[in-house]
Amino acid sequence: VEVEGDRNLVDFRMPIQYVSRPNQDFRGYAGTVAGGQIRVGEEVMILPSRQRSRVSGIVTAGLQAKDAFVPQSTMLSLEQELDISRGDMVVRPNNRPSVARRFDAMVFWFVPEEMRTGKRYILKHTTRVASAEIEKLHYELDIDDLHRKKAEGLKENAIGKVTVRSQIELCIDPYERNRTTGSFILIDDITKHTVGAGIALKTHE
Repeated sequence: VEVEGDRNLVDFRMPIQYVSRPNQDFRGYAGTVAGGQIRVGEEVMILPSRQRSRVSGIVTAGLQAKDAFVPQSTMLSLEQELDISRGDMVVRPNNRPSVARRFDAMVFWFVPEEMRTGKRYILKHTTRVASAEIEKLHYELDIDDLHRKKAEGLKENAIGKVTVRSQIELCIDPYERNRTTGSFILIDDITKHTVGAGIALKTHE
C-alpha cells in the first residue's frame, strides 16, 4: 500500500493563509504546503499576480529549515517584500496551476434545496473565498448505473458535471493531480451552510 500515493510530491503549491509582520524587519508568508517541496534559494512565483522572488528563509515547526514539503505548515520569507495576501499561491515559475475564473467540475450536492444554475454561492478553494455561480449543468450522473442523464438542477445526494464561474481568479489543478488545489466547497450565501463539494476537471482560461 502506497501511504503517500494521494500526495503530489512534484508540483510545489503553497496557498497563503496569512502574512506575518511582527516588526519592520521581517515579513513571513504562512500556509500549508499542498504539493511538492521548496528549498531556500529557489525562485518562486506568486499567483495570480505573477510576481517573482527567491526564498530567503523557511520556518517549519518553529525552527529554521533548509526546505519544506507537503503537508508541512510553513512560513516562507522572500528576498523582496511583495504585495501578497491570503488566498494567493506560491509556486515555481515553470510549474504552475491554471489561473482561471471558469472551470468544469463534478459536484456532489448535500442539501434538499435544489442546486440551480445562475444562483450565487460562496466558493471556498484552498484559502481563497469567492462569489461564484453554477453557469451550466451538463448532466447528472445516475449513481446506480453511472449513466448520464439530463437535469435542470441537482437534488440532495445527486452528483453532476457543471461549469463554475468565479468572480475572481482561482489557482486550480485537476483533482487527479492534486487533491487540495483541485477541490472546493460551495456555501449558501444566505444561510452560510455548506451545500456542495466538488472536484475540478479542467479550466477555461
